[in-house]
Amino acid sequence: MTPALPNLALPVTETFEDWSNLGRRLCMGARTINWLIGDWLIEGSERFGEKARDEANQIFRSDVDRFGPIVDTCRRFTEPRRHPALTFGHHLAVMSIADDTEADGLLAKAETERLTTAALKAEVRLTFHQPRMLEDDDPEDTAMRHIAQAWNRAPKASREAFIELAQESHLGVIDL
Repeated sequence: MTPALPNLALPVTETFEDWSNLGRRLCMGARTINWLIGDWLIEGSERFGEKARDEANQIFRSDVDRFGPIVDTCRRFTEPRRHPALTFGHHLAVMSIADDTEADGLLAKAETERLTTAALKAEVRLTFHQPRMLEDDDPEDTAMRHIAQAWNRAPKASREAFIELAQESHLGVIDL
């Protein structure tokens, strides 16, 4: 049986403002915990080598390799490059961008435009990981994009039926 987690001993708050401020401090702690863990693991590794790794495995009761993305993000985005207004997840979202200038630019955009982590991930996918299939200023390209999007959303059976219709039409009009 797993032991119960200890209760958090919260300080006594006298006013709503005190209570609210405590919540803000807790939120800030949650927003910074990955930075703290990553920086701690890096420092331990650099100073104490394998001994630090073994101790971290004991402390976290798991293999610290699972913290690899956290450590990699902390190494890449050292203190001067971190955007305090953004979450750790925002920084993690741009890790696949090889060029630091481009990654920093996207983080700045995320901060300015208040992009969610999901929106930033989508931006990274669209900008850096999917080739531009079609140009937006050509009506034929727009039509092709709509066809491709509909094709990608369609179930396999519908795609198979469409292929049959297209073959029967010999590139002419498809009667439905």
